[in-house]
Amino acid sequence: MRTASILLLLLLGMGTLAFVALPKAKQGGKEPGKAPSTLPQRPDLRLLLSGHLDGKLEPCGCASAQSGGLDRRAFWLKAHKHEFDLALEGGNYIHEPNPLEKEKFMTTLMVLGATLHYPVLPLGARDLRMGIQELQDFHEAFGPPFLCSDVYIKTKEGPKPLFGQSYRIVTHPKAKILVLSIAGKDSWEIPKDLRLLSPVEAIERALRAARKTGFDLVLCFVHSGGSETAARIARTAKGVDLVVSVDGSHEAKTKARVFPKKGGRKTYLLFPGSEGRYLLKADLKHAPKGWELLQLHKIQVPAPRPKIPGTLPPGTDPETHRLLRDLKVQITKSDLLEKMAERKDPSGGSYAGSQACKSCHEEAFAAWKKSHHAKAFETLQRRAKEEKVWSPARHPDCVICHSVGYGERSGFRSAEKTPQLMGVGCESCHGPSRRHVAFWTRNKGKKVEKAGKERAKTPRQARVACYSCHTFEQSPGFDFTERWKKIQHK
Repeated sequence: MRTASILLLLLLGMGTLAFVALPKAKQGGKEPGKAPSTLPQRPDLRLLLSGHLDGKLEPCGCASAQSGGLDRRAFWLKAHKHEFDLALEGGNYIHEPNPLEKEKFMTTLMVLGATLHYPVLPLGARDLRMGIQELQDFHEAFGPPFLCSDVYIKTKEGPKPLFGQSYRIVTHPKAKILVLSIAGKDSWEIPKDLRLLSPVEAIERALRAARKTGFDLVLCFVHSGGSETAARIARTAKGVDLVVSVDGSHEAKTKARVFPKKGGRKTYLLFPGSEGRYLLKADLKHAPKGWELLQLHKIQVPAPRPKIPGTLPPGTDPETHRLLRDLKVQITKSDLLEKMAERKDPSGGSYAGSQACKSCHEEAFAAWKKSHHAKAFETLQRRAKEEKVWSPARHPDCVICHSVGYGERSGFRSAEKTPQLMGVGCESCHGPSRRHVAFWTRNKGKKVEKAGKERAKTPRQARVACYSCHTFEQSPGFDFTERWKKIQHK
């Protein structure tokens, strides 16, 4: 009996020890000293935003580490379609209203509309400068509707929205999104038969008109006035959840500006960057008092060079690449190169060509002659042989940074007509110098007063001129001090 009692006590003791040895979380539901684990909230809606394409359908390809390109974007969108719900593009598709930009605009519409199925195409003031009638014709011919919320046509019955509606509702299984577009003025000469509304009035009108249809989220693209105007609209406009600043800023920002409103609602101001180099992904959660922005992701669209010149680069959508290639073939086989030449007067006189500088600046001329600048046009001709079907040497976007004075009177026209202005010559940096050359030819060896020397100076500061072609987009990481060492001359 005693042995049995001892055994029973031992078993009870072991059971108690086993219970004590269990993790404390099993006893009380959570471990002391540690906060309960929190998983990130799952978004109800995931938007991909971009804007201010600025005529850059693809990077120039002159430097490595470039980003952007509609063909690369198309590849990313198709490969990652499970990672977002809807992609929207803001306006200012063109750089300026000219024949070249109009050709590129047509291709942009084809890519965004027919290939990538963007549901609406907001317009900025730059786009409106192409001509209202032409845009109305495009609007009727292409699938995705244009949108402009603040420009109205004056009629006897009263002002009417430019493209029939001042808003567009994009219906998605997860939400009905009301899209607005504030074009603004931005150096646009507004025709007399049009009226430009203030942003607040335009937004209020659009919201009133859309209430019959119903919507869940309001998104407004703002195209003019920079980030300050966009911030003012985000601060003052009622009923808007997201304001997207299409202001041409280089980098997309992963931090939004937040503007609390009465009743607990918030308006978020977002910056998607420019030229299609980034896609800004906004993760949104529907809350009782509006929408909450959970997180922003900056997605860079890389633009690798093709392994073999003239072939399809890696990470490129073939269909979109073909459309862009056909555009380049059309441009370089047309007369656009000469049509785009000599459009404006150069500041400081006319061009003389680098050879005219040699007699007075022999050392500097010799240094230039050995530089890559002197051979800049040859790189276009060499690449034309690689591409085979189109020629960068006849494409205005390429020629402007590989010749002297293209686009200005007396500047480069073509390799056949102005061979003396091929390459990045002396006047690319120092400005049109025919007057300078003529003055010192007349006065060579003579004593000249200081006032005369001042009048005969070359018209541009060389350091400033570098940045017209070595931009943030075309020459990522460009450092003047470092690069100057390679071309330095006296």
